[in-house]
Amino acid sequence: MIEYYFLFALGIIYLIVASYEDLKKTEVANWITYSFVAFALAYRGIYSVLNGDYRFFVLGALGFFVFYLIGNLLYYAKAFGGADVKLLRAIGVTLPYQSYFGLIFTLLGFIFLLFFVAFFYTLIYSVFIVYFNKRRFVNEFYIRFKKYKGWMAVLALIGVLFLIFSIVYKYGMIGGAVFLITAVVPMMYVYLKAVDSCMVVLVSPGKLMEGDWILEDINVGSKKIKNTVHGLTSQDIDLLKKTNKDIYVKRGIPFVPAILISFAIMVFFFAVLKQNFLFFPL
Repeated sequence: MIEYYFLFALGIIYLIVASYEDLKKTEVANWITYSFVAFALAYRGIYSVLNGDYRFFVLGALGFFVFYLIGNLLYYAKAFGGADVKLLRAIGVTLPYQSYFGLIFTLLGFIFLLFFVAFFYTLIYSVFIVYFNKRRFVNEFYIRFKKYKGWMAVLALIGVLFLIFSIVYKYGMIGGAVFLITAVVPMMYVYLKAVDSCMVVLVSPGKLMEGDWILEDINVGSKKIKNTVHGLTSQDIDLLKKTNKDIYVKRGIPFVPAILISFAIMVFFFAVLKQNFLFFPL
């Protein structure tokens, strides 16, 4: 297990630097993400050669490959940005694997942990978005609440009936859980959609960044800049600068700090508690 301590330290350092870049500039330079992967793979390769343990390198390479696939799925679903996906690949190299079966277990465990952390991180971060966009948020929330209030009332009623039924037949905890899901989740959906609308900003061409998502295709003379999952390229930005017109773009929440928190929790479990995510001894 001690062979992973260098990878843990490497991951924490890189993710701290990447988090700072993400919070300050809302983007992470490629040299950070690519060198993270390169150093992690190089360490595994050197360790494997010196100790004759080639499985150590193979497991890291497999971790990279699996997170490469998962990261691409999240990227094309617009759940992750480009830098987030690249950092996820690097983490695939740094996670501790004791076997090929353990690799799958650890990767899935980290993904579930990341989603759990991301949920609360997004909620906390959204509070600041709402604070700085109060009027816009209230208007958007009212519009979306009015649109979905019928379905929300039906789901809440189902939850209440299920709760009463569960209490009568002494399954109160199950009924309470169903009630929370049917009553809280729809409201949370409306809240997050209202927050999402607050992240659409009007930006001058000179302040556009690579990866910014436009809301629709834009015609610039005879050329068309398409609204794609990859966002704007440097060539697209050069074209838009010629128009000298402000552009509506959607910018996401800086997500790298959530990845850092998840990785730090993982390190605490494995390096301090000497246990995995479900508390089975290593």
